[in-house]
Amino acid sequence: MEWVALPDPFDFETRTNLRVWRPAAKQIFYDFPPQAAGTIAVSLGEQAGGGLSSPVVDWLDESLAEGVRLGASDLHFVREQGIMVLRYRIHGRFRPGPAVPAAFQEALIPRLKVMSGLDVAEERLPQDGSFERRLSGYRHDFRVSLLPGVEGEGAVLRILGGTTRQDAGLSLDEMGMPPILLAQLRGWAQRRAGIVLITGPTGSGKTTTLYSLLQELDRSQLKIVTLEDPVEYALEGAHQVQVNPEIGLTFAQGLRAILRHDPDVILVGEIRDRETAEIALRASLTGHLVLSTLHTNSAVGAFTRLHDMGIPAYLTADAVLGVLAQRLLGRTCRACGASDSACPICRGGGVDGRLAIFEGGPAEPLRTLVRGQASEEELSACLRDRGYPLLIHEAHRAVEEGRVPAFELRAAGLGT
Repeated sequence: MEWVALPDPFDFETRTNLRVWRPAAKQIFYDFPPQAAGTIAVSLGEQAGGGLSSPVVDWLDESLAEGVRLGASDLHFVREQGIMVLRYRIHGRFRPGPAVPAAFQEALIPRLKVMSGLDVAEERLPQDGSFERRLSGYRHDFRVSLLPGVEGEGAVLRILGGTTRQDAGLSLDEMGMPPILLAQLRGWAQRRAGIVLITGPTGSGKTTTLYSLLQELDRSQLKIVTLEDPVEYALEGAHQVQVNPEIGLTFAQGLRAILRHDPDVILVGEIRDRETAEIALRASLTGHLVLSTLHTNSAVGAFTRLHDMGIPAYLTADAVLGVLAQRLLGRTCRACGASDSACPICRGGGVDGRLAIFEGGPAEPLRTLVRGQASEEELSACLRDRGYPLLIHEAHRAVEEGRVPAFELRAAGLGT
């Protein structure tokens, strides 16, 4: 025997967890657009399993699952010319996703808001949240950012990890780091005072490198505390703290509290302001190993950025153990060699997966130059003369060896 029911755009769990009840939300829940109305057959067994399924819920789950299957880092719901489209960011590039059915477009963003614990009725201000979703038997974590626009709200979902938040999964040996730099990085991690800075743009794998380094430490003998926004991986044996500016838990405030817990190693997800930078650097001079990241274009750019934040040159010179920068470049498609526009693996894009390149070196030979606020060109030349790699050289070598197509250098700003 079958039962016939009109589809509800949200499932029972969503309705009971709705935090804000306003007329706009009420209309979305109970006055679902008539063009979406149809009939679905639901068996008695399915009803007993937890309520009716919803077309919007099912479509969104399928889209999320497809993004996970494709290895996407982000899902972008973008409004263009009055319609909503879905794009997956894979290996740093957009790939078209399934078309968002017209009947679902008004219900999709409110659905994401409820899943993320956000204000359903607020459409004028940006909002950020997160949710977990079980797809194909595994739990996945998504970070949600909503941004209002002239055509309506858009959404970006960052896929943080599958199954559970877990260790980064890569060992340092698997990253392809030049041996001279890898040896230095491991040496810095054995120190019990000083700060190591990893730089690069968003999405260049800085957090993965830091966690891979932490995995090599003896966590049974060290007090390791991390301060992040968000916490992307779980690290057994570490105390991990999620930044929450809305309640006053900023990086600076969290770092002050961490120092009262007598840590040996501190991971600060990102240095964004002078206050955080000064606390982190002074902590690194008082018996703590600090690992952190900055957004700069080069490894030695870390010194310039700290100086621009107002950090005295002498403090930077004394505290920093070493600097490292990294980029992710598209790896040459191993199926077609970036030469087949009809390749089913890279879909004509020429790349399949990504390759990390690195530059950097120790701060020791740079200290006099840093105190004198030398230019980045002078600092880079000093490291190069001592045999340390530069991004531009590593990128061109990867092209010459066929590991990266030439057009990737232009896209990364490392070639013409």
